[in-house]
Order: sequence, then C-alpha cells, then structure tokens
Amino acid sequence: MYPSYSQISVSLVDPAIFLCLQKVVSYVAKIGLLLTEERDSVRPSWESWVHVTAKRTSVFSLYLLHWAYAVYHNLESFACSQLGFMPASAPKFLWQASEQPQWEMLYDQWLEQWQGEPFMMSEFSNVVVGTGLDRRTEMWLEDADELGVLFLSIGESVHACDGLEIR
Repeated sequence: MYPSYSQISVSLVDPAIFLCLQKVVSYVAKIGLLLTEERDSVRPSWESWVHVTAKRTSVFSLYLLHWAYAVYHNLESFACSQLGFMPASAPKFLWQASEQPQWEMLYDQWLEQWQGEPFMMSEFSNVVVGTGLDRRTEMWLEDADELGVLFLSIGESVHACDGLEIR
C-alpha cells in the first residue's frame, strides 16, 4: 500500500479494493451500527454492545486505512460524515472490563455521566483548534481509546469528517 522511498510510488494494491471497501462499510452501516438500547440510553447486553462496538471500530479502522491510502496517493477519500449518527469510539475502560458484572457497573456509570447524550462522531467537526476544548470533547477525550484519539487528531489536522460521504 505504501511503497518505500526506493520504489516507484505505485502501490501494488488494486484501487478497486477501495470501491469494495466502500460497499462493505455501506452494507455494515445499513445492517446496524447503533443499538436500540443506545438510542434509548439504557444499558444493552454485554454481548450486543461488544458486537456493535466491534463493528463500529471496524468501520472506523477501514475509514482510517482508506484515508491514509488516499492521502499518500493524493486521491479523494470517501468521507465519514455519514458516520455522524454513531457514538464516537467507546471509552477504553469499557473495553478493559474483564467480566460482565464489572462492565455493567462501568457502563451504568458511563450512561449517568453522559445523561443520555453520548459524544457522537458528528461532534468531531465542531472541535475548534485552540488552547482548550469544549467540555463535552474534554469529557469524551478523558476516556477515549487510542483509535478515538487518532480519529480526533486527524479530524483536527485535516477536517477529515467535514462534508464528505460514504457512497
């Protein structure tokens, strides 16, 4: 995907793969990236949460992979604006919970903290560069995992989520 400096800047990866990637992301988005419980601000089952959060993480990761490829090859990237309806990446402490009762307790605390309005992907486009962040962004960032921090940093440096669509 990323040739070395000694190679001609031609990727061995067929660009058609990224058209397929867009179709995969679009399909996954259509079959569900948000649980009814999340929409209703109640705790879902641990298994459901792991399943849907893993799907979202996969979509985020595929987006970042495509974005990096597009930047390297000076191509247009498909965008993440259609991901705006999803919660931003899950707090790291929820992924680190090793047992269901611990996860349930932590999830209930997380629900209480956000009072039914979790930080959403669409909010990345509202982050303003400066010496401080708004309270919601700070609160989310305090618990963010590495993928979330990466997503925020890319959005801050190049506005990766502004006005783009996944087709």
